[in-house]
Amino acid sequence: MANPDSGFQDELELLTSMYPDEVIFNSHTSELTYTHQNGKLCLRLPSEYPASSKPEVISAIINHSKSDIRDEVSAMIKILASNEPILDTILSHFTGLVDSIAENDQHTHLITAQSQQTHPKIPLYKTYIIYLHHLLATSKRKQAITPLGPDSTLITGITKPGYPGVMVFSGPAEAVTEHVMGLKALRWQAFQVRYEGDERWEFGHGHGIDEVESMGEVVGALGKKEKGIFMGCMGMK
Repeated sequence: MANPDSGFQDELELLTSMYPDEVIFNSHTSELTYTHQNGKLCLRLPSEYPASSKPEVISAIINHSKSDIRDEVSAMIKILASNEPILDTILSHFTGLVDSIAENDQHTHLITAQSQQTHPKIPLYKTYIIYLHHLLATSKRKQAITPLGPDSTLITGITKPGYPGVMVFSGPAEAVTEHVMGLKALRWQAFQVRYEGDERWEFGHGHGIDEVESMGEVVGALGKKEKGIFMGCMGMK
C-alpha cells in the first residue's frame, strides 16, 4: 500500500479533482483504475511509491478493439523520472495513446467504407434475358447453346428460336457476360438485353443451355420469382 506520508495522498486528491468520475483508488489492493471513453488502465502502486518504485501496469485496454497495450504503457513508465509523482503524466500519456488509436481506427473505417462505395464488389453471378426480332440461323442457334471460354460449362439457360427469339443465360458473371457479348457481336436485326441481374437462376432442365420450341416452355422452365421477371420483360403480364 502506498505510504500516505510520501506525498501520494496529495497526488491522489489532485487526480480525483481532475478526473472525478474516471479515477478510483482501492486502498486495500493499492490499485488505481482510470476509465476513459476509449480505454481503461489499472495500475498497482508499490509501498515505496513515489520514493523509489514506479507503478506496475496491471491492465491497459483499448475499449473498442479490446487490444492489450500494457507493453506500450510500461515502456513509457520506465523512462519517466523516479522519486517524484508521475501518475498524472501516466494518465495523460494513456489518454493521448488511446485517443490517437481510436481516431486512426475511425479514419481507417471511413476510408474503407468510401473505398467500398467507390469500388463496389464485383458480382459473382449474372443473369441476362435477351429479346431478338428472330432467331432462325442454324449457326446462331448453335452458338447460343454452346458457349466458349473459361467456366462456359457452368452457364445454364434456355433459348427459343423463331419469331421472336428469346435467350436466357445465367451463371458465373464473367463467363455469362463474355457469352452474351460474343453473341451481341454477331449481326442481328434486333438484339435487346431486357434484363441484367446479379444473381443466379435455376432452370427446370438442370445444367447446360436448352433449346425449346415455345414461349410457354421457357416460362415453364422458370421458378415462380424468375417467371414473373421474365414475363414482365416480355410484356406477357
